[in-house]
Order: sequence, then structure tokens, then C-alpha cells
Amino acid sequence: MNAAAIAILALASTAPAQADTIEFRNPVALVVQNRDVQCANAALVMQLADAATTRVILRNGGYERDPLARGAVRSDVGAFALAFVLNYAVRILIPHQACNVALVETLAVANNLGDLRK
Repeated sequence: MNAAAIAILALASTAPAQADTIEFRNPVALVVQNRDVQCANAALVMQLADAATTRVILRNGGYERDPLARGAVRSDVGAFALAFVLNYAVRILIPHQACNVALVETLAVANNLGDLRK
């Protein structure tokens, strides 16, 4: 055997049986994930604002237009609990749509504020 063959055999015998793997983190996925979290936080703020303004409207003699939320918003605790439950569902079920949910909630709050000005 020549010296090169001996060196290759020596290196091959000292190499680990399985190469260590380094976890790959896609930087784009991290940015998107952070954006989703930020949007979900914004959605939570707007959902809580929607709950608060809806409660004020109900105290002033108004009514809840959403038949699914009508039962929950009869009390302050129910309105705010519904906001947290809905936000949790957004974070788990449709995290990539959190920005759209925040936009819809912003429109709902704007509508509530418009109703309060009347």
C-alpha cells in the first residue's frame, strides 16, 4: 500500500459513524412566524376593543348584531372571554390569517365607535 491509501484508511477509521446534523432554521419562516404573532397580538387588542365598545353600546340600549355572539356579550366577563377564546382559535387554527382578522376587528371597532357617536 502506498502512503495515500494508508492515510485514507486512517481517516476513514476515525470518522464518526454518523455525521452530526445542524438544525436548519429558515430565516424567512422565522420572519413570517414573528409577523403572525404580531398580527395575532394586534387582533387580540382589537378584539378586546370590540368587546369593550360593544358592551358600551349594549349599556346605552343598543343590540348585538352578530347572532352567534349575542349570548356571550350579555356580560362583561362573557364579552372579554369570547375575545380571548376567538384569539386563541386564530392563533391555533389560522395563524397565517391573523392580519386579516386584525383588519376585520379594526373595522368592527370603527363601526362600534360610529354607533357610539350617534
